[in-house]
Amino acid sequence: MKTFVLFGSTGDLATRYVLPALGTLIQKWAYDNLICVGRRDWNRDDFRAFLAPYTDLLNHTETISYIRLDIEGGDFSSLKEELEKIYNDENNKTTDMKEWEWTQGDVSKINPQSSSSTSSESDSSFKKELMQITYHLCLSPEFFVQVAQWLASVGLNTEKSVIMIEKPFGHDLKTAIALNLELQKYFREVQIYRVDHYLGKNFVRELYEYRLAQKGDWYGDRISEIHITARETLLVSERGEYYDKSGVTRDFLQNHLLQILAICTMRMPHIRYDNAEIWLWNPSLEEDEIRDRIFMAISNISPLLIDPRHDIVLGQYAGYRETPGVESDSRTATYLRTSLVIDDSRWRDVWIFIETGKALDRKESSVRLVFRDGSEKLFSETGENKNNAYETLIEKAILRDPSYFVRWDSVRAAWQVVNELLHCTDNCPILQIYEIGQAPQPIHP
Repeated sequence: MKTFVLFGSTGDLATRYVLPALGTLIQKWAYDNLICVGRRDWNRDDFRAFLAPYTDLLNHTETISYIRLDIEGGDFSSLKEELEKIYNDENNKTTDMKEWEWTQGDVSKINPQSSSSTSSESDSSFKKELMQITYHLCLSPEFFVQVAQWLASVGLNTEKSVIMIEKPFGHDLKTAIALNLELQKYFREVQIYRVDHYLGKNFVRELYEYRLAQKGDWYGDRISEIHITARETLLVSERGEYYDKSGVTRDFLQNHLLQILAICTMRMPHIRYDNAEIWLWNPSLEEDEIRDRIFMAISNISPLLIDPRHDIVLGQYAGYRETPGVESDSRTATYLRTSLVIDDSRWRDVWIFIETGKALDRKESSVRLVFRDGSEKLFSETGENKNNAYETLIEKAILRDPSYFVRWDSVRAAWQVVNELLHCTDNCPILQIYEIGQAPQPIHP
């Protein structure tokens, strides 16, 4: 039996992307039960009204329940009771919506000191009954550890459970390490699924499959340039407070773009025989072997910075400082264009260009490979929406396929690259103010 527990179910990310994706997946019977966790004090009629736009979910209310939990003051025993009710029903049926029991709690009743990565003896029978529980934390990062700790405190960090964590995973290398150490007190690494929604996008999966199909016929002897672009027309809007502390480098480069570059430049498994390389690529290659190569590829990335004044273009769109939550004198960049190099002999003399930003003239997510024979290969997002990515990622999480999620060593390696780049951008004296719909231009000496 597969149960999906959505924290932050009434928030922006959940309502715009996750719930529509869950609606599609329930039609495919990808999971058996959905528990929505929110902090709104709703009765059954309130929740039914909330579900009204999600007709796919509304048609399956017998398998959906809602629990009110204030993350800063909720009793997680009510979540355990709801799960026990589901798993102890030998017919795998929940009561009709009109008969649901609505619960709310006070987390002050929980003693955090009682939290541990293993449950008490009294929970053992419940753990045996539990099959697969997928927790998705659509929450602010400051609550990640709290939720993990409280799930553990009532024995809900079961062996077959996984926890999906949204970005940002830390603010820098130091905070990312601290966050990971705390999470791993309650969930093992194999249970932590770090979400990068770009890894669920169709064009990235196409790039991934294309890369694997090339086997050894790849690298700088064929490719002369790699262009990775993520342009948005959207403004920061209601994310001002978060974005002003993060900026474009942390928001996009640290996760999405470095993962894409790693897919482009990762090495495939091989052995040497009589000084000749023999490729051992197998389509059934274990997902951790692929993620090993993703990690190694990110570890080989470094900024190409001869002079920060000319090798980096930083910009901030006009009007950004008037965004609620943004400092009036903010120097946070909303646009970045830079070059990177791969510290690998196979990628010597290959130019790598990264461009990303907000409030630009068009929405574009693409990877363009320029080959030495003059031909090009383009992978781009064409009319795809974020719902498609979340459908893919949630389904893969439920199926326990970790290859679509980011492993800790890759997160750490990405922060090492970004820390170096942030040091350079801090020393870049020019922050161009650009008009909405117009990207900044390079500054020449």
